[in-house]
Amino acid sequence: MSLRDDALEFWYDHFGKLVAPESAFVGALTPGRRCERCSSASRVVARGGEAICLRCLSLSQNYAMLSKPDKVMRLGGKDTVVILTLERARVIGDVNFSNAQIEVTPLGETVRPKRIIADFFLYEAAPPYLVAMLGKADTSDTFRVSTTPAIGYLCGQEPLRVDLRLFRAAHAAVRDFPLAAWRRASEFEREWRVRPADGPRRSPAGETRRKLRHDLDEVYSAHPGLCEATAQLPLVGSDEYELLRWAFIEAKKA
Repeated sequence: MSLRDDALEFWYDHFGKLVAPESAFVGALTPGRRCERCSSASRVVARGGEAICLRCLSLSQNYAMLSKPDKVMRLGGKDTVVILTLERARVIGDVNFSNAQIEVTPLGETVRPKRIIADFFLYEAAPPYLVAMLGKADTSDTFRVSTTPAIGYLCGQEPLRVDLRLFRAAHAAVRDFPLAAWRRASEFEREWRVRPADGPRRSPAGETRRKLRHDLDEVYSAHPGLCEATAQLPLVGSDEYELLRWAFIEAKKA
């Protein structure tokens, strides 16, 4: 079984069967056919002329909206986050489920889905689990179950593969500093490393290096201890760095 198949089975076991249970499709099951989306031969039904398995159906069928009860949408019609563990099925989005086993956090001014994802990886992630940020496109080919304490996967429209030790160590190092400060410092440090050594005093390279050094000294003097903390940060642009940014997203005041 492929990583995607493993993930889709995990998805169905911990979410799909709550919204598309096999018992509701007994008369519609079509043995011998394969799902046209993932090639599974298990729990396949005919829907709108398409052969589709129940795990893919649970991803693509329409659901009632919380904000507009008379309207429906696909699960990723608005950006929707799904966090599945052995104990919980949690959805952050504008979706209304009839099954009370699914915990729903509605979207709103004070809800920041990316911050919720970052906090999960910081404080709650205990394998196995599946975290997906869904959009309008089918991104089930990115689905992975996180099975070890070392690596966490975010699936969906912005997939990440995160070294959790590095991510958590970086967060601990800079959590007491403003986001703007450690981001400026890390970006200046990156530029400092890739710039050529000082050239002649009036050369462009030399002037750039001197300005970078001045900017670094300025931000470090304004935030004592930040220089040492910055050394713990992952590379700018890495998946760990991106998730670290999300951990500092602040909710707007209600």
